[in-house]
Amino acid sequence: MIAVRWTVAGLLAALFVLLALGNGSIAFRAFVLKQKAPSWIPLIGGVAGAIAFIVVPIGGLWMWAWIPLLLDWGSIPGLMHTALFWLFVVPRLPRDG
Repeated sequence: MIAVRWTVAGLLAALFVLLALGNGSIAFRAFVLKQKAPSWIPLIGGVAGAIAFIVVPIGGLWMWAWIPLLLDWGSIPGLMHTALFWLFVVPRLPRDG
């Protein structure tokens, strides 16, 4: 059973790293380099990382399961950016009609 937990945690952690790096590069291109960038993948990476922290058989690591949700641009940071954009930028845009 321990081997299964390590395997599942490892796969989920790899998915988290892959998606977090992808989402981070998209955010970097869009906000720092001011280039056109594809859309990011919301929540999947951060949730995979959080589940990996919960599943891995290391005592007490589950308490840190929120960290991947902060590190992945597609999770809390991206959703906060989207919410702030819709609350403060969209209402100020000129309306046609």
